[in-house]
This record gives sequence, C-alpha cells and structure tokens, in this order.
Amino acid sequence: MFIEISGTCNVDRKYKSAVMARLSSGQLLDIVTYDCDESITSLQIDYSLQLPADALASDDSKWIIVSCVNKEDKIVDIIDLATLVCDHTLIVDHETAFPSLGFFGNAKGSKLTVPISNKLDSLTIKINEKPGTLNIGGLEIFSENGNLLTPNVDFDIEYSSSIPDTADPYRVFYDKGFHSKREDLPFLTIRFFEPALLQHILIRNRVDKWGLRASQLEVTGYSNGTKVLTYNHEKANLPKLLSLLESLGRDNSLSELNRIEFLKLLKSKITVRKVTENADLRSLLEQSLSMWSSGTLSPIEQSLEIDLMAVLFTSQMSKSKSLNLRPFSSILSTRSSVNELEDKINILRKEQGEEAIKFTKHGVARQGTLVDNIPVVMKTLSRVMEMLEGFGLEPCLAYGTLLGAQRDKGFISHDDDVDILVKIPKENISETEARKLRTDIINMLPEDKYRIDYGQQHNLNIHLHDLETKTMIDIFPYWISEDKAYLHMEKMTIRGIDKSIFDGRKGLELYGKVLPAPQKIEDFLLERYGSGWTISDKFHEWPWKLEDEGLA
Repeated sequence: MFIEISGTCNVDRKYKSAVMARLSSGQLLDIVTYDCDESITSLQIDYSLQLPADALASDDSKWIIVSCVNKEDKIVDIIDLATLVCDHTLIVDHETAFPSLGFFGNAKGSKLTVPISNKLDSLTIKINEKPGTLNIGGLEIFSENGNLLTPNVDFDIEYSSSIPDTADPYRVFYDKGFHSKREDLPFLTIRFFEPALLQHILIRNRVDKWGLRASQLEVTGYSNGTKVLTYNHEKANLPKLLSLLESLGRDNSLSELNRIEFLKLLKSKITVRKVTENADLRSLLEQSLSMWSSGTLSPIEQSLEIDLMAVLFTSQMSKSKSLNLRPFSSILSTRSSVNELEDKINILRKEQGEEAIKFTKHGVARQGTLVDNIPVVMKTLSRVMEMLEGFGLEPCLAYGTLLGAQRDKGFISHDDDVDILVKIPKENISETEARKLRTDIINMLPEDKYRIDYGQQHNLNIHLHDLETKTMIDIFPYWISEDKAYLHMEKMTIRGIDKSIFDGRKGLELYGKVLPAPQKIEDFLLERYGSGWTISDKFHEWPWKLEDEGLA
C-alpha cells in the first residue's frame, strides 16, 4: 500500500538529478533519478514518489522531507506526516486493486503511447523478467515532427531471438507482431542510422490472454552510449492509478479496502460518461479487472467485475464496436456470464440512447443485424449471388446462413453475417494456387459497388461490403482436388470433405426466394457442425472454453 506525493523542482540539465523522500528519522522512502540531457530546454522536473504506508505507520517521525540532488542538494518540500496520512484515506494494496497491472490494448487499434522527447542513437524494448517473453502486436516510432520512421530506411534492428525461425522480425513495424523465445530479459533494439529526435512510440499489445507478457515492459533510450530514457510500464502506471483512486474518495469509516469493497467503490464512483471523458479511468478499470488472476472469482466478485466491464465496454463502443473479449475470458468463464455482460451493456446503451448489441463468436455486432433487416439483407444477398453466378463461380449458401435456412427457415437470431461459398474453377490445385486464384475473384468485383476486406490474413474468405445497403457478405472460396472439396471448416481450418456434397446444387427457400445450396445440404451441415447441428447454440465454437451450462 502506498501514498503518492508529487510536485516539481528546478534543475540544471547538465547534471544528473535525484528526487527523494525521507522521514525525519532519516529512513529513505522512495527515490527517482533523472539522467542529464542538455537537449531538454525545460528547467523543471515533475516528480512522483510512492511512500509505503506501512513505513509511515511504523515510524515515530513527524515530518517527510523531499529533497533534490542536482548541482547541489536542496530541500524541495517538508510535509507534515499526520496531515498527509489523514488526507489520504483511501488505503488499498495495489495487488488487491490491480490484479492486471500493466494491461493495455483491448479495443482493436488501441495502443500504449510511450513519450520519448529525446534525441537517441538507439531504443530498446525489453521484458524485464528472467525468464520472460517479448510478444507484442505492433510497434510504431515517430519523429519530432510526427513522421512515422521506416525500418531499413531510418533504422535497423537487433533482437535477442525471434520465433519461429522463418518469421520476419521486421513485420512488427507493420502491425504483424514480434515473438521472442522464453528467455532472460528478451529484447528488441532499434539502432538509428543517424541520431533521431523522437516524439513518441506506439506499442500494440496482443489482444488475447497472452497480453500479460507485456506487463513487465521496459523501454530504454541511449545517446552517445549514455542511457537518457527509461520507461517502466508498471512503475509508470501505478502512481497514476493510485492518484486516480485518491480522487474517487470513499467512506472514511473503512480502514482498509478488501477486494469486494474495492470493486463496490469503483462501481459507485465510475460512470460511462466519466470513462468516456477520461481515458485514464478506462485504463484504471482495465487494470482493476481480474484478466490475469489465477484464482477463482467468487459469485459476488464476478458479478461486480461484470458490472465494471459493462461500463468500460459501453464507453468504448461509443466510438467503435471493434472490441476483443478474449483478454477477459477468465472473468467470462460461463455462458451465463457472457449473457449477463451483454444484458448489462444493453441496459447502459439504452440509457445512452444507443441501439442494442450482441456478442457473437466474431466479436460484437448490432443486435438484429440480419433478422431486423431481412428485406435489405435479402436484396444484397440476391444480387451478389447473381453477380457471382455471372462470373461462373457457382455460388451457394454456406455455414450459418445455410444452417439457418435449412433448420430455422430463416436467419439465425444470433448470427451477424451472411455466408456463401464460391467454387474456384480450376481443379487439382494446391492451397497456394487457390490463394492466387482468390485474387482473381477479388479483381472481378466492381469497386464502385463494393468495399473489400480480407479478414484475417491467413484465411481465404473475402468480406464484401455493399456500399449501398451497408450489408456484409462473407465469401468463402473452395476448390476440388481429386475426391475432396477443400474449404474452411471448424475454427476456420482448411480441410477436405467428400466432393460429392458439391456434385451440383439444389434450390433452398429463404424468405420466399429460392437460392442455390450444396447438393447434399444435411451432409455438409453434419461435416461442419456435427450431429448437434439441429439444435441452436449461440456459443458454438466460442473463441475460448466455456463451462457447459446447457445450450443457449
């Protein structure tokens, strides 16, 4: 448990500096150091010190003395200990408050900003663990004027290791990730061809449960062989988080917060509006949740954390629905917890005047994406299939759309996209050749009518967005090789199934219109969904394992 104090002091940047807090008894409480850097024009240092509450309580001192060592040693502040402790009534152990300390980057595209404001010869990003893994999603480096620097043009790199052996380590600069071995202090170093005056860097974390690998992230910068920058993500975060907690306030009758009391405090103090207006509160909520906790949550803890997640996600969705729920899988461990979160979000969204959402295995979608827009979706589906038919690609209904048409005589209520298959005309080809021929299909699609999104890089499917109706059709190419038809099956893996399933096509009615489907519809659905395909299950192939509580 800590009490934070902060302030400013004047220094001469030609000299190294240190700001420290001591009790009047002489006991050192905390110290922060600053390297000399004549390129910084400001004469002021903003310091933040963390004072351990147990040390304050166990000492008979009456004063805390803050001093700055620079060209000379001078006292910056003298603080009355009793007044300080009285003013800081919020006492909570940071491990109790922040079980996911260091978390960042849930929403797609959200990144950690590390300020630099230094002229550097090199910059090292490492994980300060023995052993640890450097595993991040992306890295961007910006110069003083805001320009994005480019590898092999502005800098080269060194690294402790990169896996797999065939991986291109430079792909991290194109948002495609970097993964080291598990080793002592894994690192990635950027060496600039010319000393570079940097503004900041952006780091995208992995957005799954392995995001915790960046919790011990540290960034160091060097100029002329001297370390002039150190950023430790955990140490940089904790003072700000504790300060935010102090600003919330609480009932003074409580001497110390346990986990449940802490969660109740957050629930009572933090609203959607406050989080929307203050990005720091969003970070506070994220790190207060138990994504990285190995323990089992009690029912009341889980319910309170879901309340906080609902506030967090409702705020985030005011800008974009592109959320990733995977990092929160330890909290959303059951079907009922996922449904509870969805319900609580929709209550908050209704209060905000926003439309309802639903969770799908793909992420977050507007509730009723298909079933509330049947005429528009059917218009789009019909003309896309007619276009593909004209290209000779033999389109047919597939996956969830085929399942709904066959079993439910309509779209599945919790489905959020329309799926069709198209046949690659050339047979007996490899997957590599099939990927090349997919490009030919994309080139056939008129750019004035459709926007193309390729989905996951390693997948074959094509997301086709109709510019007029704003409807997305998911097109899945397949090809025949010998006695098999090869296509995406369970969890998007590509495998072969009996090609006789596609020996011709048959008509299947969907909302009064007969559309082409595979010749052996039930055989296809059995291959794809197993024997349970006749029963609706919102959680089929959910991105993480859920406890089985019956079908939803």
